[in-house]
Amino acid sequence: MKSSLTQLLVHVDPSARSTDRLEFGLRIAQPQGAALTALYGVTPSFMAVPFSADMGGVAASLHDIDDKQAVRARASFDGWHAAKAASVNWAELGNDPVASGFAQQALYADLMVLGQSDPT
Repeated sequence: MKSSLTQLLVHVDPSARSTDRLEFGLRIAQPQGAALTALYGVTPSFMAVPFSADMGGVAASLHDIDDKQAVRARASFDGWHAAKAASVNWAELGNDPVASGFAQQALYADLMVLGQSDPT
């Protein structure tokens, strides 16, 4: 049985709390000499909207919003990462469902640092 962690997975999303999760993950990973991966994953915005055949323009707008949020999340990660003397990898779930995508990636990690939705 191994005595130290080798791979940590941190959930990253567009929220401001993502950097808190990254900091927490890094505080655990560094003393262990573990690799840290930031995994971006969100539920697409269109999933919260009732579907109808005539929502083509709305769906495109929601897709654009999701793309912009992903770019902001990556920029936030890049800014955080630039200030750290640590090797942290970035990965994205893409179009995979968040829950099953994280479950699949969890098979390769010793520990996951997850966030929860902010109801405010």
